[in-house]
Amino acid sequence: MEIEDKLSAAVAAKALASAERGRRRSFIEATDRVHANRKLQKQKEERIQYKASRERAAELEATQAWTAIREQVAVEVRGTTLTWLDTRDAKDQIQTEANRIFETDAKWIRSELERDPENSAKILPKGCLWKVFLEAPHGIVTRKLTKAFYLNTVTYEKHWCDEVVLEDCQGIAREVIIQARIDEALERLKEKQNEWELQRRQNIAATRIQMMFRCRQVRIVCCRIIRNSFIKRIDPRSGLIVYFNLDRPQDIRRKPPKMIGSDESLISVESSTWVYRQDTHGAGYYERLDSGESSVGPPDHYILCTRCSVNFVTRRTTTSGARYCIGCYACIRATSRKEAGAIVEEESGWTKMPVQAANCMICRNSLADFICTDCNHDATCTRCFNAIHGRLAKNKIHCSPIPLVNRLNVV
Repeated sequence: MEIEDKLSAAVAAKALASAERGRRRSFIEATDRVHANRKLQKQKEERIQYKASRERAAELEATQAWTAIREQVAVEVRGTTLTWLDTRDAKDQIQTEANRIFETDAKWIRSELERDPENSAKILPKGCLWKVFLEAPHGIVTRKLTKAFYLNTVTYEKHWCDEVVLEDCQGIAREVIIQARIDEALERLKEKQNEWELQRRQNIAATRIQMMFRCRQVRIVCCRIIRNSFIKRIDPRSGLIVYFNLDRPQDIRRKPPKMIGSDESLISVESSTWVYRQDTHGAGYYERLDSGESSVGPPDHYILCTRCSVNFVTRRTTTSGARYCIGCYACIRATSRKEAGAIVEEESGWTKMPVQAANCMICRNSLADFICTDCNHDATCTRCFNAIHGRLAKNKIHCSPIPLVNRLNVV
């Protein structure tokens, strides 16, 4: 009774320790997941801020450039117009504009400015050196005494609207014509700026569309590479699904690469039938995934790796016919890469094999019972093996065959 109590206590302690390890593992995985998500979110925010700062810098640079261009255009147009004002056509326009300014009623100008001080653009063009203002003589602010006047904002020359003469109007008219031509040039420049901004936005949109398309193409290629490089297999100790990298035999992941996304189900599986397992003491055994059947030794008619003689074969070379498990196959590829200093032999030099009972290479009706290493590692049944090695004299001296049956019993 005492022994049973100790055994039950040991089993309970073992179960409690296993549950505690599972809880700690879950906590560590959750913590790592939170840190990874925070890191990704931080990187995403930094990328967004960096892109926004680059866009703001580009917009500011473009704004400064267009401002400098407008100033340069205004200077060039003013110089060109001053030269043009000496022509006969220009003098006619100056006289026409001077007559319009001279004939404008001062009371109408005063009423317009009193109603809206910003309405001076109707009288003189906006941006002209001459401006129209209201002033109360001697500081007395009354509607009756308020008067309008023209003021040159550069030379501060002043003319009352009701006292202006035709010669003064001609000077004002010259600046009005100059400003009108500057406005026309700036309007054309504004159209070019709008066209440039539209083209820039279209180029940005086209670049983003092209980037998204290329990212999609890269994602498709990466998913294809991942599907060809990773294999889902059962971890011998834990029995959980792990992801084995063929290009890096030491790289074993418990989670699929994030790039694969929803295509995780398309990753190849090493075996859906028998797999190699290890118990808590490190002793190896074989387990069938679909039925739960277990065996101390490999099941009958299933071929083991030529190199490790533990795992089931999944690859076979077309040159020698030797069969290897997925782990030894990856190690052979890595060794060949290091020795040759280049890419290993192409996938065409290997053939894929499912983990299943092997059929006879001769009759193809019976299950294989032997493998002869001197016969290109061909698997044959007992009848075909005896027929081949008993009839031909050169085959009688072959090495001892590798049996595929009666290796250990099922438990």
